Amino acid sequence: MLRYIPAVLIGRFVRVIARMRKPGGGAAIPGVVVNKIAPNFLTQVLSSFGGGVVVVSGTAGKSTTTRILAAIVQAHGRRVFTNPSTANIAQGLTSAIIATSSVSGRIDADLAILEMDEGHAARLSARVRPRVSVLLNVCIDQVDRFFDPLIVTNMLTQVAMNTTDTIVVNRDDASVVEAAGASSASLVEFGMSEALFEREGDALGYVTPRHRNAVRSEPHVTLESVAGRSAAVRIDNQTHEVRLPSAGVHYGVDVAAALAGAQRILGDDFDAARSIEVINRVDPVFGRGEIVTVAGQQIECILIQNPTSLRLNTRALNPQTENVMFAVGSDVRDYSYLWAAHLAGMPAVTIAAGPKALDVALHCLYSGVPVGDIETDLSVALDRFLALPEPSRGLKTIVFSADSMRRTRRHWQLPEQEVA
Repeated sequence: MLRYIPAVLIGRFVRVIARMRKPGGGAAIPGVVVNKIAPNFLTQVLSSFGGGVVVVSGTAGKSTTTRILAAIVQAHGRRVFTNPSTANIAQGLTSAIIATSSVSGRIDADLAILEMDEGHAARLSARVRPRVSVLLNVCIDQVDRFFDPLIVTNMLTQVAMNTTDTIVVNRDDASVVEAAGASSASLVEFGMSEALFEREGDALGYVTPRHRNAVRSEPHVTLESVAGRSAAVRIDNQTHEVRLPSAGVHYGVDVAAALAGAQRILGDDFDAARSIEVINRVDPVFGRGEIVTVAGQQIECILIQNPTSLRLNTRALNPQTENVMFAVGSDVRDYSYLWAAHLAGMPAVTIAAGPKALDVALHCLYSGVPVGDIETDLSVALDRFLALPEPSRGLKTIVFSADSMRRTRRHWQLPEQEVA
């Protein structure tokens, strides 16, 4: 590993320069540079963990599942390297490594638990064979990304086939069950109870959900019920009450996935009660129900990335929420694919904002959601939203796409997402 000292030092220098030019940003640039000058660096580092690598992948829920899983495993005394910034592609992973490693690239950890973009997971798993893979779901994704679900299923199949020990799989999603079935690794299932699946299964947006009448084995971890941020989870034969990091059944599924993964990683050392205590303290991931303070006001931030996350996150909002801003930026080149998400039940939108404000307003109105104001200049909209009176119920809430999220944080001078 000594041969990587120059690459790590150069990467750290680039990181400093990037942050000077763009405070809190430029997190992936050091990884781009290091991967260019030392192409085998990432593979070598990820292959060095005695406890192996755990990969979390799928269309939705990767960030939250990874954060919870890493926190549980750490609470059991294991030293974990993870990518907490949701930097889930090769250059982001490399940036995370050089931010925390020694100058030679060594990381003081027993194992790595990593969120990975589906495409990068497929490629990296062939070189760094994961010991455990957690396969979450296959949903319709962004138009300019992995819009064809068959592509995603094939990518996750490659991850499964390269997994050496165990695949933790969502039994309610037939696509990931199919992907896992191509592997010789052992399978551990998690999923919803029959009653919850009957009521909420369709809302989760799985391209191919398991048929309700299919023969379904009893999973190791079962999500039994969800109400807002409260959930009941059965681990083996005991039910536990747990507080979710954010509201919605999809976060309950993420918790079940993390518990099933931790149970497999830790084996006999797994302590269910301790794990539940950890989950109750986990903060939301960047933008996923995160609450920020701006000018003395608390504002809830809801990131939407595809039709499924739009529908799930808006239906989880309290319909009595008084002040809602819905901002979609230029990252959504073709808004029409978001029309697959019906917004019925969403609280009234106070301001539709950003370059796609007119599309947002039309979508809301066709879904029966009232819209108060339309402002295509996001900065103007943000100032107007902040100037609104404090709500008598709940918090001011912003629902935004990734580009609008980044611009919002810069406008309000909030910390950007960082690798370290």
